Amino acid sequence: MQSGTTSTPLFFQKKTDSFRYYDWVATELAGCQDADDLDCLRRVDPKKLAIPDGVRFDSARAPNWASTLFPNLPVGPTVDGVTLPDVPLRVVEKGNHNDVPLIVGFNRGEGSLFGFLLPKVVPGLQMPLTEQGLRRTLNYFLQNETAAKEIEKFYPLGQYSSVYGLDNGPFEQAFAFMRDSLFHCPGRQLAEALVNKGKSSTWMYSFDKADLFGPLGSFRLGILSPAYGNLTVAQLGNFHSAELPFVFKEFSENPANFSRPSLSLITKSYTAHPPRQPGDAFHRISDALSCMWTHMASHGSPTGPQQHCPGLSDGGIPSWLPYNSSLDGSQAQGVYMHIGDELSMWPWRSNNVYPDNEMPSIEQCQLWNEHSFEFRNLRADLPGVTTGSPATPSPAPTTPTPAPTTPTPASTSPISSAHHREGFLLMSFGILALLL
Repeated sequence: MQSGTTSTPLFFQKKTDSFRYYDWVATELAGCQDADDLDCLRRVDPKKLAIPDGVRFDSARAPNWASTLFPNLPVGPTVDGVTLPDVPLRVVEKGNHNDVPLIVGFNRGEGSLFGFLLPKVVPGLQMPLTEQGLRRTLNYFLQNETAAKEIEKFYPLGQYSSVYGLDNGPFEQAFAFMRDSLFHCPGRQLAEALVNKGKSSTWMYSFDKADLFGPLGSFRLGILSPAYGNLTVAQLGNFHSAELPFVFKEFSENPANFSRPSLSLITKSYTAHPPRQPGDAFHRISDALSCMWTHMASHGSPTGPQQHCPGLSDGGIPSWLPYNSSLDGSQAQGVYMHIGDELSMWPWRSNNVYPDNEMPSIEQCQLWNEHSFEFRNLRADLPGVTTGSPATPSPAPTTPTPAPTTPTPASTSPISSAHHREGFLLMSFGILALLL
């Protein structure tokens, strides 16, 4: 399961949350009586279901119940108690999963692209991010000022400003918040549950290719938009889906064409710049990933004594220890394979502090595990709304509500959520392996 999440209500939606959101879609976008008006919904032009630009911050049109990530990634699997009996983590904790070997892993910079979505979802958030803006973001997602202050103490601005400077510290904090809450900490919970409730082995990895962007890493994104201030490309790090070109060896022996900007330019900036050649550092990582992934499929483990990897010398891949192994005789708190320019086994630690935080600390995860991001009334914190209580679905309009004829981009930032698609597909495959 690459870059997956296993429990957050934003992605595995409660039945009541999902149905209330789709009532809004049916009435406000499709112009139907309600979500049960199937005759109307079957006749709707799919283009009308595109979320209109600007609707999130319009107090008259915003959903009265939706994911706090709306309008980005507003839908997800619905926990209906039948097809999906519970969120994957709870299914495993109850011992009702398929007891099969599993790899669970993440990229070190999972949260960076999600951090770029924040101005599209958090009311009143000003960019570039500041300490106050970060506090507003935490309060928005958690809806609990006490919890927000507690979490903020575990991500001190002084630490997160130590590498890229004070101006960029809040960005680094936001990237870490999103990474730990949505990916790394739920992933560790899943690994712990698999160890406790199953007999099959679980392996964990962290993908962290050093200097991924090379000399392009120093490019300031503020040149593209003042909203990004002094933020550099290097701060994207090993972002969500960055490992996919390595898994599928999607490299180019031709240089990237930077004169023609496109959504894929961010990946071309490291898969084709400079032109990648067989035997270079990028190909060696790809050869290792291909070999371990195929060995997992054929043998039920990512490494083995007779393993031979084309493109790598024998012995080039160390033994990948299961998650619940111990290193150097120490008490097991979880171990993982660091996948980068070198492959090596590393432990989860209690004393991880930025920037030495390829994984969050165990204490940070324990805190995140106590809180979650829930659906809420998105009109409650907008101008012109006098109550924060959940609103009931709006009555159906007498005439269909106008909708745009073409889909509107999810974000005006140079980083598009389109880059998440492959990552969420692989996440889904991993979850299906557990549940089906």
